[in-house]
Amino acid sequence: MNQFVIDRLDFNNKVHNLIEERKLTLISKLGSDYSFKNNEDESTKNGLQSTKENFANASNTRFVDKNKNIFLLVHSQEDIINKRKKLEDKENQSDSDYALLFGEVNESSLIEIIDEKNLQKELKLPDAESIKPQYLKNELQENFCDYQKKIPKCKRIITPAYWGILDLTKETKELNDRLIENASRYFANKINWNPKCAPSVLQHYFDKNCEEKIDDYKYDMLHNNIQFIKSNMSHFKRNLSEEELKMTTMLPLFRGIFSSELVDDRWGEIQSVATNEARNKTYNPLQRARIGKKVDMKGTLTCAPIKFEVLYGKVSGGLFSLGLPTACKRKKYLDKVKLSIMMRDSINRVLEEWKNLSDNERSSLIVFGWTQIGFDINIYAMSWEGNGIYFFGLVDKCTLPTERDDCGIFEDIYCILKELEVKIKNVEKIIKGLSLKNVRNKRRRILGETIPDLNVNRNPK
Repeated sequence: MNQFVIDRLDFNNKVHNLIEERKLTLISKLGSDYSFKNNEDESTKNGLQSTKENFANASNTRFVDKNKNIFLLVHSQEDIINKRKKLEDKENQSDSDYALLFGEVNESSLIEIIDEKNLQKELKLPDAESIKPQYLKNELQENFCDYQKKIPKCKRIITPAYWGILDLTKETKELNDRLIENASRYFANKINWNPKCAPSVLQHYFDKNCEEKIDDYKYDMLHNNIQFIKSNMSHFKRNLSEEELKMTTMLPLFRGIFSSELVDDRWGEIQSVATNEARNKTYNPLQRARIGKKVDMKGTLTCAPIKFEVLYGKVSGGLFSLGLPTACKRKKYLDKVKLSIMMRDSINRVLEEWKNLSDNERSSLIVFGWTQIGFDINIYAMSWEGNGIYFFGLVDKCTLPTERDDCGIFEDIYCILKELEVKIKNVEKIIKGLSLKNVRNKRRRILGETIPDLNVNRNPK
């Protein structure tokens, strides 16, 4: 093997160039606040090119430090070229790639960015009011846009506002309390979430701890599924995977309460069509298409003219022993951000098709989502409010029972899911009505085409 000795200063410069190259790669992945000038980038490239030329005739090269007599083994010239090529391939990827946010490989790094001290307890939307509250739309939009510009680059990917989402749960402070309170009251009236009481026959059933079967065939599936959950409660005290948890709790409850004709519900690791289309919209058609991001549950309207993904579900981890959730507070927050972005993409997918409607009509479209952390269930709603802003709020929450003697608590989730079913039926009516109106406005030339102002951010730049 040919060996040669280089000057210490020259060696340090080359090592420095390689380190800077690695630093650029890391920063491009994490979205850092650091920036590099063009002349610095050029010097890095020149330094690396010089290193390649010097190593052209060496398969393995040893550097000798004259002062300390330390031998440093450096990768072969072929390895350096291969690493450079991989770096260039990554830099040439489209900015529409969601991989950094949704990829499991990057999840640990993203969780580390989240400051748990700044996370507050989530708050539900207030009750709907009989008198419509005044909506400070212009002031809110101005303040929200100002806030978006101030988000540090390294925090954009985990901040709902970067994606155009105004988080009304107050888990993070985005705007002042007055504007948030005003927007929350407006959004609560728009959603009009008001769960009804269970029928008297079901009230009696829950009072009897779900043990006496109801003499009505329409409740047979609910009874059978609750008995299935009860039979699995002995496993709730030990370690459970995420898959086991959702398949023994939310799946049987949803199937027992929801109308099977309303939505096509899919469970497991299910691809979101909305994110699939969003990711491939600006992608090279000659390359392999990217798959959409996956959720634990997806509900698609079956009878609407547009197959709208109206409901998403996300389960954050499984269970430790004694029924404790495995997900930490930061993991819960990250999953909520992911859920809200998929809800946004679902709305965007439909609004982009409705080019002959007013913004006021477009804003009537609502999408729902839910999260499960251990046995705690949260229900969310989202709508587009114009100017690239989406309202996202917590409409209801409950806790599932874990003991066979506490099955009367199932009445809570029953009332919540029945109200969710009612709201989704309303969304179906809205989809049908606005799709028809969009065609009439277009073909009868009642209203010309207008492009809605949507937020289509992908990866932070």
